[in-house]
Amino acid sequence: MKLEDLKFQTWSQIPKEGNPIEGYKGSFIKIGDSARTDMLLFRDEADQKHFVVEVSETQSRNINTPEINGFKVSAKMFRFDATFLKYYIDLECGREEYLKEFTEIVKEIAGRIAEGNDAVRSINEVIENWKAFLGAISKPLLTPNEQLGLFAELELLSRICEINPSLSLRSWRGPVSEKHDFVFSDWTLEVKATQKHGHIHVINGLEQLQTYKGKKLAFVSLIINEGQSGSSKSIQDLVNLFVTKTFKGRPALLEEFLSLVTSAGYSRLYSQEYNRLKFEVVASKLFSVDDHFPKLTPNEISIPVSSRVSEIKYTIDLTGMNGIEIEDVQWGNYLY
Repeated sequence: MKLEDLKFQTWSQIPKEGNPIEGYKGSFIKIGDSARTDMLLFRDEADQKHFVVEVSETQSRNINTPEINGFKVSAKMFRFDATFLKYYIDLECGREEYLKEFTEIVKEIAGRIAEGNDAVRSINEVIENWKAFLGAISKPLLTPNEQLGLFAELELLSRICEINPSLSLRSWRGPVSEKHDFVFSDWTLEVKATQKHGHIHVINGLEQLQTYKGKKLAFVSLIINEGQSGSSKSIQDLVNLFVTKTFKGRPALLEEFLSLVTSAGYSRLYSQEYNRLKFEVVASKLFSVDDHFPKLTPNEISIPVSSRVSEIKYTIDLTGMNGIEIEDVQWGNYLY
């Protein structure tokens, strides 16, 4: 089977013949014009789905075997098509409800190996990157507006991680429903994206622009357009950047990041869909939320709001107001 033809619906076409003693009938994954590779798909006698990669005995000892919902990763010996027993790394999907995720993992690993990357390393890294998503309840695809909001937070996180990745990541609190998106020792940051022509934003509730815990509040405004220019990025592009660059070689930070971005609604299952919607930041400013900043908070309202009033929303227009261009912000003044 060609790798590009593999979908979760096509597992029914994979052979289900054989047993551990006599061997199994496998379907080789084909890359390009190659007749076969060292990667096979098969279904066992219990209809469990398997993806196996042939390795040496030495390589088989270096595989990680994490505990993951619905999956098993192990090193085993198999016989295929009446050949000799050989060593394989076996990825097994034991639960039908995880078959979509399993298929995406198989495609990602096979793609890496096809590019010439080491098989064991490819498997270990891909499984590690998927762990946070596999442990979470299956999530729906984020709407375009939700992707825009997450893109804005990831864009700012990427910027401040250049100064201090560990502190910046710990301070990203939007995914865990803190009042503001980033919380530092003396400052909190609220990040908003708009696709309007000016710095115009919808504020949700009277508390969103209210300071708390004795901290000062800054407001980051991003004007963003959809597009496919060379500088456009998707949320998938940003997630990939954190995985392959920002937190590369820092497994604890990577695991924390993947957990947070999952809490924000992202799922790696939809990586292809997320890669289609591209954004470009065309203007960005930081404003101090002080007495001159337009806002409605309980402090600005002299009469208490009835508990029967809910879902208060209002629009602010920051166009023309004095702010700091994002490129000129001294982020160390906010982080520390």
